[in-house]
Amino acid sequence: MQKFLCLADRHGVVEVVIFPKAYHRWGSQTDSSGAYRIEGKVEEQHGAVNLVAEEVHWLSLPAKRY
Repeated sequence: MQKFLCLADRHGVVEVVIFPKAYHRWGSQTDSSGAYRIEGKVEEQHGAVNLVAEEVHWLSLPAKRY
């Protein structure tokens, strides 16, 4: 199984591909929305740039104080 994610920040959007080996190890961490740190390789194919994930880390952010 593999998974595709679209991640966005203030600079733009990038597609992330999680292939089976990485999905087996890290895929469950992408079941909810949130902030992620993705480690991997940037690849270009047919003019499109994407990130092939090697590690995926869900970041728990501190609660906002009002």
